[in-house]
Amino acid sequence: MTLIVGAATPGGSALSGPVTYWDIALSMLLVAIAIGLSRWQKVGLEKDMTVATFRSFVQLVAVGYILNYIFNGH
Repeated sequence: MTLIVGAATPGGSALSGPVTYWDIALSMLLVAIAIGLSRWQKVGLEKDMTVATFRSFVQLVAVGYILNYIFNGH
């Protein structure tokens, strides 16, 4: 199962197309690495980065559903 963010266009870039769960897992891995580095270096940004990641994910999903609703003829 994939999350459809946008339809791939014939002349589009390689980054256009559906977002898979693998893509999301990879991005979460990178966030986890950044959080780990913050903890290791005692920067103290772990909570802020976790909250920001969750908020951005929710906001992007919401905007995606709204745009999907608008551009599908409603």
